[in-house]
Amino acid sequence: MSDPWWRAAAGPLNDAARSFREWRRCPESSPGREAIGWLAEDLDRFAHEDTAHADDDQRYVEGAGAYLGSVLVSFYDGTHVSRDHGHRVLLGAYGCFDPFGAIDVALDADEPAASFADALRCAEQERDGSGPYARVVRAFAEIIGPARVVSRFELSLRLDDGTEVDLTRIAESCEGQGASALDAAAAKVAALLPGADGTPNAILGWGDASELILPRLASGAFVSELDVRGGGSLASRELGHGVRLTLQVHYATRARYVRDDEVARWSAEGHDPWTASIANLAARSASARFARLDTPVCPLIVARTGDGLDSSRLVLPTLSRVVGPELGTPFLAAAPHRDVLLLAPDSAEAHALLSDRAADQAARAPHPISSALFRISAGSIGAA
Repeated sequence: MSDPWWRAAAGPLNDAARSFREWRRCPESSPGREAIGWLAEDLDRFAHEDTAHADDDQRYVEGAGAYLGSVLVSFYDGTHVSRDHGHRVLLGAYGCFDPFGAIDVALDADEPAASFADALRCAEQERDGSGPYARVVRAFAEIIGPARVVSRFELSLRLDDGTEVDLTRIAESCEGQGASALDAAAAKVAALLPGADGTPNAILGWGDASELILPRLASGAFVSELDVRGGGSLASRELGHGVRLTLQVHYATRARYVRDDEVARWSAEGHDPWTASIANLAARSASARFARLDTPVCPLIVARTGDGLDSSRLVLPTLSRVVGPELGTPFLAAAPHRDVLLLAPDSAEAHALLSDRAADQAARAPHPISSALFRISAGSIGAA
């Protein structure tokens, strides 16, 4: 018998919500108003349980957040998205909602039920385009054309030409202000996009690019299909397994891919943008976070910096020096999507474990890179 709660758009929320329903003995229902009503009552019950174990708080947040997310996906026609190990539900054309954060806040509130009701009202506003995230995304998208936004996470957007835009500064500067101020701020950011004035994209001078350029891993399919607005193909190098190393220029509120003609000009001037990009990444990686996970099979090391550059750290020459003492050299690596880098010892057992994890994370990512594994040794990256 099929599960009436299961929705493809809910992704990993499906399994977590099912486990929560079993734990909390949720009555049979469809993921609609009745389910929301039951969760409100159960949340209030749990918040006032004196016998609950300390570990149950986190378990409840994770389970109830997945439960709420599943309801929103079904009842409000939402879609699960993840980035930097965070999970959200996209609502409507522009909205985004954090169901886990809503549960966490409600549990700590003096009146959990009232806090939960406030969160639901916020979700409805996001769906209708008037919520804190939706109003900002909507203002910007209506200026550049909604069809240009191909993916989003809160206030971070990716456009159809690969440009990545962060609207956080707009949201902060226009908080509490009306639509006219918001539209003016959005128009200023839109005017900074490549080709916004209708002319071909100019080649960025090396003096401006040298400190802003960074490496970015991408799938070969993404590089091939990306339409660079204003003409010109992406600069890229093959790493293996169909994974390509590209270049991005990172500004304060946006990032764009570098074109072949720009690399050609810089190279003719005696500059090496590829080496410069890795040096810039190394400078930004001084405080990079690598967490060790001990599994029954082998230790795993996971890059968890959360700055959108974790997968790119695969190409750092110092990676072997950082993780070699833990994993040995050579070691295995996988970069299933931009926000994660998985590392394991070079053994058959570790290969199987890492392959499974990389395949799972790539399948869930909105813009996967690859589930393939690489073998890293001092100064070289090869297929595993």
